[in-house]
Amino acid sequence: MRIHFHGAARTVTGSQHLIEINGARLLLVEDNEINREFATELLRGVGIEVDCAVNGAEAVAMVQRLDYDAVLMDIQMLVLDGLDAARQIRALARAEDGERFARLPIVAMTALAMAQDAEKSLAAGMNDHVSKPIAPERLMATLAKWVDVSGRPGAAARFRRRAAAIRTAPARPAGRGNEAVSCTIPDQSR
Repeated sequence: MRIHFHGAARTVTGSQHLIEINGARLLLVEDNEINREFATELLRGVGIEVDCAVNGAEAVAMVQRLDYDAVLMDIQMLVLDGLDAARQIRALARAEDGERFARLPIVAMTALAMAQDAEKSLAAGMNDHVSKPIAPERLMATLAKWVDVSGRPGAAARFRRRAAAIRTAPARPAGRGNEAVSCTIPDQSR
């Protein structure tokens, strides 16, 4: 079976991937609140701006309203699953000025970890497949392969400032760190 990859993958090694994705704006599509909070905290911790959708239908609407550097898409969701959402996003590329939907990296982030699950994701128009539970290094490496914000002014400088702030931040008191993480869910009323 021949699979067509949308967009261009890049090879990025070591911690360089954190510089490459710092400042990216991602749409996280996840119906499970705990998974959404974990992924949001992880992504924001490396300087990624995160918006959230709780199902594929919301994701399709949001990518039409806002420009994202990538979409992290759960597969098993109510209303519209991740595979059908990816197909609908790719179909938007056929519209006038729809080229960005063909280039938009969509990465499956799912508990479905079998080889045939990854093939289904790719056949639906996704670029890559990361299985849960999420290994942070693998997720960041996968994002760095597809997301390129290096051309944006100040991307490397933002990363260095963020890394310095993390190194110099005081340690959290014992028993802390379980605070709720909010996920930006843009206003859908427009």
